[in-house]
Amino acid sequence: MMTFGFCSQIWVPLFTFPTVQAPRFPHGYPAVVVFEVAMWSILMFGVWYMARWKLRNPDVESITATATDQSSSQGESLDEKDEKDESAPSTPVETQAVLALVSTREIRR
Repeated sequence: MMTFGFCSQIWVPLFTFPTVQAPRFPHGYPAVVVFEVAMWSILMFGVWYMARWKLRNPDVESITATATDQSSSQGESLDEKDEKDESAPSTPVETQAVLALVSTREIRR
């Protein structure tokens, strides 16, 4: 990916900042400003899109973490939480959350 980027962009400074126009580059400085604004806009769009995508497609870990928080707030002591194995769902709430997530993903396919 970096090689492709370097190959496609290595010629840009040759045309936007020719040495015969130094120290004033009438085409170079406006081009840099446009590229910076474009890169910032693409970055902000990506951040917005990923936040939106994560809200619509929660992962299994976040669902089981939410289910674990709910089950622990229902009266589980700290000693019981330390002895639990974190690798598999251990409460019915966690199991239901995982099954619901898997079934909704299967329906979408």
